[in-house]
Amino acid sequence: MVWNPLEHSKPVPLKLLTRLPKLRNKISAPYAIIGAVAMKPYFPERQTYSLDLLIETQHFQEVAAALSKHASHQDLFDDSHRFYTLKWSRAYLCLINSSEAWVKPALEAAQKHLYQRSPSLPLPWLLLSKMWCGTRQDFLDSARLVARASQEQIDETKALFETYLPEAIPELRSLYKIGKAELNDRPAYKNKPNAFSAWYKLHSKVNTDL
Repeated sequence: MVWNPLEHSKPVPLKLLTRLPKLRNKISAPYAIIGAVAMKPYFPERQTYSLDLLIETQHFQEVAAALSKHASHQDLFDDSHRFYTLKWSRAYLCLINSSEAWVKPALEAAQKHLYQRSPSLPLPWLLLSKMWCGTRQDFLDSARLVARASQEQIDETKALFETYLPEAIPELRSLYKIGKAELNDRPAYKNKPNAFSAWYKLHSKVNTDL
């Protein structure tokens, strides 16, 4: 996930995303919801203004062209991210494509895991996607996700990381400890974009003022 130029140029008024736009009849290639929206089934509200979709690189041009027909505004960030403002819902959408080895099996898993009738990454795959992206917000989200995971989800996550991202396992263990400590201290903390709890500011080694 990257900086969204459409959010900053404000082609339409920003509003929190609560209901997902219907995309199944507009996108023919396999896709999955990732990012903040995919986290909502697992723990307290993760507020967001945009919907992140993941597809394989081989389908990027096809899907990008299809979404362009339904967008009032669009912009490009590198070759991996394209941003849209959808006409019918005025929702912000970020189309992310990747050719990484984990993407295809992640999309297959998402087809069986629906959120508001849309394919969404299950928790283990969601953790892998966030550690793969590696932004400050992604690490904070990962700490909160893994702290709330069941033992079965943790075992599946470990297996995925051993296969696709073994170098990130030590960091994920550290994030687990941070997430558990915050959960024990502030169990009802509401997760907002780029927001850090008082506990996190006091005890994390991350500089939250950047």
